Amino acid sequence: MLEMLKWKLCNPPKTTPPVKQHKIGMKDASHTSAQLPITSSCKNLTLSDWMTIYSYVDSHPDIPQSDIVQVFQYP
Repeated sequence: MLEMLKWKLCNPPKTTPPVKQHKIGMKDASHTSAQLPITSSCKNLTLSDWMTIYSYVDSHPDIPQSDIVQVFQYP
């Protein structure tokens, strides 16, 4: 005779109540000596910026690097 395969019943998953999150107020926050970074207006150079700089350096080989930096300094 053919055996009937039966599925073994599993217990349903236990549901746990969600964890309550506590709101931390300023009075509960710990004191720290860390300082916020000073915001700067730095930006990454694009490929076009690099190409402009390299073409300037190639066309002015006898100018020192400090002078080239002054030319391309952001106001």
